[in-house]
Amino acid sequence: MGLSLVVGPAHAGKVALLLDRFLEALPREPWLVVPNRVDVDRVERDLIGRAPALLAGSIGTFDDLFGRIAGSADAQYAVASDAQRSFAVRRAVASRELVELRSSASTAGFADTLLHAIGELESGLVGLEELDGELADLVSAYRHELAALGLRDRDGLRRDAVERLRSTFDVWSDGPIFAYGFEDLTGAE
Repeated sequence: MGLSLVVGPAHAGKVALLLDRFLEALPREPWLVVPNRVDVDRVERDLIGRAPALLAGSIGTFDDLFGRIAGSADAQYAVASDAQRSFAVRRAVASRELVELRSSASTAGFADTLLHAIGELESGLVGLEELDGELADLVSAYRHELAALGLRDRDGLRRDAVERLRSTFDVWSDGPIFAYGFEDLTGAE
């Protein structure tokens, strides 16, 4: 099945149509992706109001979906908290002898900016081999620091899930994916 897009003005019944289509697809084990945990609870209540019992399908966020796709391949690594990611990126910066980025690295906001840049690169599915210079070295050092802590970050998990989909054809069943509430999507999504 190809991509279908439901568009229209606010309060035009787009979400109701999507939920009806989700219910129709239950025999195929569909996924419904919503923006956050609060939406998961709200949609579950709405669906229970439409059908007396839901014995199939999944409802979650993109993080839930990517976690399922990554599956056991990444089960050994917990997802790092913001504090753990911050710690790892600061250790990565401190572990490298920087030349071109030395003056920038000495500023208070460098680690946070680098962490944001790494997240953007991962979300955009930019591989380490596509980077060069000190940025590539810092990204590699950051990944190493996370691995040494037995952690991975959310963006790296997403990238690895996409790579798993690309390389292992049977990692995803033929169940459809429904999504709503997103104005834009990252490359990984």
